[in-house]
This record gives sequence, C-alpha cells and structure tokens, in this order.
Amino acid sequence: MHDALAFVDRCARALAPGRALDVACGRGRHLALLAGLGWHATGVDRDEQALAEAATRAPAARLLARDVEAEGLPAEWGGSFDLVVVTFFLHRPLFADLARVLAPSGRLVLETFHDENRRRRSHPRRPHLALGPAEGRALCEGVGLLVLESDEAERGDVFTTRVLAARPA
Repeated sequence: MHDALAFVDRCARALAPGRALDVACGRGRHLALLAGLGWHATGVDRDEQALAEAATRAPAARLLARDVEAEGLPAEWGGSFDLVVVTFFLHRPLFADLARVLAPSGRLVLETFHDENRRRRSHPRRPHLALGPAEGRALCEGVGLLVLESDEAERGDVFTTRVLAARPA
C-alpha cells in the first residue's frame, strides 16, 4: 500500500464511517479506499478526465468537477464532512474552507510535499507547492483546528509533511 494511502487508511479506520471528502481526488485512489471502508465519499477535482477514472474506481462516490483554487469549496458544504482528505495538493488559501466543511469533531488528513523534498529532489519545482518546517501545523491551527498528530519525515523516496487535525466539537 502506498505510504499516503496507508496514512489515510489508518486515519479513516480510527473513526466510524460517515461522510468523507477527498479534495483534489484525482483518479480516485482514496475514494475507492474510503468507499470500501463504508464511508459516503465525495471527490472534487478540476480534471474531468481524472474524475471519469475516479467514477470507475469508486462508482458509489459523489464527484464534482471544480477548480477549488479559483472557486473554493461549495458554501452549502459547511459542516458536512466527518473526514476531509488532502494529499499531495497544496493551496494555502483553501485551509479556511477545509475547516469550514468539517463537521464538529471531524478530522482533516493532510499529507503533502515538504520543502526538504524540493531541496533534495527538486520536486515540486514551484516552491509554493511545498510546506516549510512546521507550516502544516501552523496552517491548521490558524483556521481553528486542533492538531492531533503532525510530523515531517522522509517516507520511501519522498519527504512529506503529515497532519491529522480535528475541528473542535
């Protein structure tokens, strides 16, 4: 199991299945995992080709084509999700929306590139797509989330930041 997938799996299994959102869901790898665990999964991505593949991988998932960098998350989703997953996607202005769509006691699972990966492997090429030291924790706390777990480490051949945070009840 891919390391980010294992992190999402562990976090999802720690909760009773409810409503989950995968932001920048791509081809639906996490959606398929969540649906398989009994979650009512919703995926959002701007790439309609990737969403078509996600529909095949996770046929029960609700899918929305949307550019969250330009439009944010839908207003009507406020407080709707027990679990929000964001992996290898970073748009700092979206953190307020991520907190807003979480239900009370809902969890945010975040894993993305750390700046150390950029230094060691020149990826991602654009500096704004990697988190600096302790930045993932700070972004979550800055929107009122309680950080339950946070680390920055090399996993396989990728240096990432991981954060598990909760919206206070």
